[in-house]
Amino acid sequence: MRKYLSEGLVMDYVSIGEKIRLVRNRLGLTQADLAKKLNVDPSTIAYYESGRRQISLEMLQKIANALGVELDYFLKEQEATATELPPVRKFIPLYDVNIRAGNGGFPDSLEPLRLLPVETVDADCAFVVHGRSMEPEINDGDIVLVRRVYPQDVLDGEIVVSMYENQFLVKRLYRDDGKIVLIADNDEYAPITVNPNERFEIIGKVVEVRHVPKRKRAKR
Repeated sequence: MRKYLSEGLVMDYVSIGEKIRLVRNRLGLTQADLAKKLNVDPSTIAYYESGRRQISLEMLQKIANALGVELDYFLKEQEATATELPPVRKFIPLYDVNIRAGNGGFPDSLEPLRLLPVETVDADCAFVVHGRSMEPEINDGDIVLVRRVYPQDVLDGEIVVSMYENQFLVKRLYRDDGKIVLIADNDEYAPITVNPNERFEIIGKVVEVRHVPKRKRAKR
């Protein structure tokens, strides 16, 4: 079954299904794993991969997001082979936990939004940042890639993702007379001095910022 969209792009459901299977296997996911991410029955994934069921563009975009690939990868008229998969070093979970680079906020969910392809940076996870406190370095809606580290490996002035009183924060970390102080780049936001009697955890330090154009940012 084929449905032509434009020059070079076609909904070839058999080819698309095979590409879904290749990427899913590469990530070590079962059909049930992918189905859970998409909130569908595992049999639906089996039908998609076999090419026996048509896939809407909306659903295909969701599959692309869940697998960490671009939509065009599925639509290009080329044979599905393992060697043509997009080159990545690894895939890391991207969380939309409503991290407020301002006043902090509880996470919407601990389930990853999707898997994010990483080619060169040594990162373990990624987060969508909300708020203005780290402007202009990090803007509302940007994605930060984070590497898990020991607290003693964080240098003064480095940007970290931390959890303080169950709130996720993105700030620069400084140590002042044995105390930890979280400071924003935006002077409109006051420094936060961590109370040693309250829960505080450094999730990791930011190793890359991916600036996301406003038109591509998810509505909240």
